[in-house]
Amino acid sequence: MIGPVGLYIRRRLDETPTRTPVGDALRDHPIEGLLAIGASVVSNSSAYIILYIPTYAMKELHLPQTTGYIATFVGAVVLGIASPFAGHLSDKFGRSGILTGAAWLFFLTTFPVFYLMVADPSLATATLPPAGSASSRPATAGCCHLSSLSSFQPGSAGSACR
Repeated sequence: MIGPVGLYIRRRLDETPTRTPVGDALRDHPIEGLLAIGASVVSNSSAYIILYIPTYAMKELHLPQTTGYIATFVGAVVLGIASPFAGHLSDKFGRSGILTGAAWLFFLTTFPVFYLMVADPSLATATLPPAGSASSRPATAGCCHLSSLSSFQPGSAGSACR
């Protein structure tokens, strides 16, 4: 009974136009918003590659389960080792340069390592995509959020989070 009443009220009343904080932030700072979205895309893409390898190795390349899981484990080890170094480099040289370099590393290595893995499916080649993604992931994950926030004007970065 409450559904039809709510629908009746919704159709009969005029709504006041509302402004969304995210829309305001993107409208006021379009370049910074696009850079933040792009950094998030790179960061999330590398994580998905690391997590997708077991499925891809089993379903598409017909490799044993253990191969995909070992490849993901190698990626996790590289990620664990590279994270402190990425943080140190970010503190020493700045976030935007490290983020840009890691993004280029990710873009330039992803397709060639997948090509090698598909051309010669084995444990050795299956470890290349997660290890390559894991080598760029610490820099993109750590620097991504901080660079995104620092690229906005003071006072506007938090307005989209309300």
